[in-house]
Amino acid sequence: MNKFALPALLLAVLVLGGAILLASRGCAPAVPAVPVVECLPKYDKQCEEILALHQQSDWQQAVERWTQLTGNQELCPRQAAVVSFNLEYAQKQLQETASTQTKWERTKEDDRGKPDSEASQGDFIKFYPAGRQLKSTAFFDTTGSGTNKKWVLRGRGHFIYRHQVTAISEVTANNGSRLEVLISFPEVTQLEVVSEHELELIQPESPIIQLVLSQADTFGQQFPQYLIARRIAEIVNTVDPGLHWTLTNGIKLLGNPLKVDDDVEMLARIERLSGHKFKVTYVRDLGIIGIDLIEGDPLPLGDFENLAYNSSLLMDYYLFPSQDKGAGEEWEVDASEVSGMLGIHFDASVSGKLNLAKVADTVTDTSDAMQMRITGGKVHVESEQNGRRITTTLTPGEDCSISYSQDELFVKSARGSWNASLTDFSDNHLLIGTENIRDLKVTSYYEAERIDE
Repeated sequence: MNKFALPALLLAVLVLGGAILLASRGCAPAVPAVPVVECLPKYDKQCEEILALHQQSDWQQAVERWTQLTGNQELCPRQAAVVSFNLEYAQKQLQETASTQTKWERTKEDDRGKPDSEASQGDFIKFYPAGRQLKSTAFFDTTGSGTNKKWVLRGRGHFIYRHQVTAISEVTANNGSRLEVLISFPEVTQLEVVSEHELELIQPESPIIQLVLSQADTFGQQFPQYLIARRIAEIVNTVDPGLHWTLTNGIKLLGNPLKVDDDVEMLARIERLSGHKFKVTYVRDLGIIGIDLIEGDPLPLGDFENLAYNSSLLMDYYLFPSQDKGAGEEWEVDASEVSGMLGIHFDASVSGKLNLAKVADTVTDTSDAMQMRITGGKVHVESEQNGRRITTTLTPGEDCSISYSQDELFVKSARGSWNASLTDFSDNHLLIGTENIRDLKVTSYYEAERIDE
């Protein structure tokens, strides 16, 4: 069984990447305090036993055990939330993994995910030579306030949401028409943090890629899995030493401590792609035509299709197809080809256009970066929920920037804020059920590094 494929709840994701800071600003609680109900240790132990079944992908037995605990009047609110969320999730996993596979091939009739314009043979080889290796991480962050019946903290709550994708790719062959790439995903996760107090998310300072990957090495091994609502101080004092080390070092990296007297609720999920490795075959005029699973448990058909249609494999080429741009010159790119820098869910299809402008070249002894801005355009993000389409449109804010290596031909970093209207979510999204959203802020962060030299 793949140790990373733990689609359960993960407390430690709070600090993976060292980029989330929870800071109370002294706001008064939105609702009166709920009387404290004692959480009996025997039920925490039972929850841990059932979560071990998640790690073994024994969804049938997990569903049976969660069902037995459902409605137990002795459960405290936190434990009841653990049971409710995990039962729903285990049922979904049982259904989705009933049929799995280890490879995918595009049919002749399938036009989804094909490139609108293809790279020339020369550019195809220049941008993606055999031996090219790249590691990257991307965050898609949302903060705001709202209401959700599933939250343990009742009433209006302030939330932080993060989707994170960490990947490593290696080009193994390229004949100018056909490209073969090995892609592994050390970490693909979602995180939701809810508090009665306003929360502040601070974007990381470059470079963070080494920290993210070093933590991904132990991902899924030492971290407890919980939906939890308690004080930060209690979390820090009761978790295992490995998690305590990760948490405190994440705080040091930020330069600011967590507020130990804050009540918070944390919900996290490891996506099935985590810990998997694939061989992806891409043809210039067709896009991805085949995916073979190299490492990891077999996956449902939908996971292969999401990767094939929405991975923006040639993002570095499409973001900068020509090196002859002058300062201030603008050009347009297909949003679907560059969505990888936004950290958007693979199960969401992306369309629209983005306008880019060259700012300047920054050439030093250690850098050859070209600076770009996203000056306009729209990104349409669509997903399907029970036969209906859920659409969100993102428009760039004033601070969307990209740093691009002109010598090595890849995006070194990209960050920015986005204007968005979020009113509905798919059932794969941790914010599902969140309503009456206010003070919405959407940001993205991407960082990559060439590792083939």
